[in-house]
Amino acid sequence: MAVIYNLAATSQQVVLNDDISIDIPATAQKITKEDALNHAAKRFNNDRTALKSINYIHTDHIYKFNNILVSLNVSDKTLNVKSTYLSELKKGLDIMAKRGKATGYTSSLKKINNNTVLTTVEIQGNVVYCNFYCLNANNTREITGTLHYHKDDATEAATILDHLLNSIKFKD
Repeated sequence: MAVIYNLAATSQQVVLNDDISIDIPATAQKITKEDALNHAAKRFNNDRTALKSINYIHTDHIYKFNNILVSLNVSDKTLNVKSTYLSELKKGLDIMAKRGKATGYTSSLKKINNNTVLTTVEIQGNVVYCNFYCLNANNTREITGTLHYHKDDATEAATILDHLLNSIKFKD
């Protein structure tokens, strides 16, 4: 609990677009994709899957929290999805993970501050891939993100993810 308080005490609300903002701890560094790739090469021992995943990042919202990489994606377009969108996405991702024999795969769907949030976690070797999908209350706005981290950093990553998800604000 002290770690979460510490993150909240030293953070700032960052506006990602006209409709979505999120609290980024002051200790986080905003970095480029090249910086993220360099970090991953060192921290993940040139793991090809990790490097490939990070190379697919297409956003300017990339942060490094100690050894944890976080990328955030937002769209300026209004969504038009059913209220069951994330539960259907979860079912599909769960089936694909099972068929692909994913190791350490988990997923959860929950409400946080009236937003619906789907999180998935998969471990490949020593690298953890945590994805989140967050929809506002009326399913018209979405923010997604990915955390890449070494499995030894799982406790800190869980704290960071919890902080981020609890700080998402939508203009509804």
